Amino acid sequence: RKRIRRSFKNLLADIGAFQVRHALIPDQPIFDNETFEWTAGLEANHAIIREELDRILEYRDQLPKLHEIQRDQYRISADNTWKAFVIYGWGIGTSEGARLCPETARAVNEIPGLQSAFFSILEPGAHIPEHRGHVRGLLRGQLALKVPQHREDCTLWVEGTPLHWDEGRMFVFDDTYLHEVRNDTAEERVVLILHFDRPMDWLG
Repeated sequence: RKRIRRSFKNLLADIGAFQVRHALIPDQPIFDNETFEWTAGLEANHAIIREELDRILEYRDQLPKLHEIQRDQYRISADNTWKAFVIYGWGIGTSEGARLCPETARAVNEIPGLQSAFFSILEPGAHIPEHRGHVRGLLRGQLALKVPQHREDCTLWVEGTPLHWDEGRMFVFDDTYLHEVRNDTAEERVVLILHFDRPMDWLG
């Protein structure tokens, strides 16, 4: 099994390197939002997305933990401090997402190459250990929706660079670079996580 997993990771790495060579954007860990025209529209809709999130959070105790949705996330989500509500899952819109969050579903469907969109709820004291993704054909966006008052104590590190969320603002980064999250506050942090296709030429 270990040999199979290692071979699969090596294959993904080779495919990813090929895709990056055919990308229409630089190979770097963090991107300016202006690189992606759709980010401004999503930020402009953050208030209505936050309203829909607040309705979801009324049922926060019933929401699944991330590793209950994606079993391969168990290593970094083995406790009860990281929960999720899925709007769009790997190419498929969810019926509950469309019913409970129609404006959010509409907004994310405008994103070119969207693969997934979900509310990521990180509870007080939560820590997502340092890790990296394996698929270089995707990039990750995060729209901040609920940020602790002491935002300086709630941090995303990407390749050692600390980033602090501002409500209504986005980050875009390549999650195949090392990244880690700590919420060292007494409040929850919620972002809308997006995975979307890296802009590439037709061969990529």
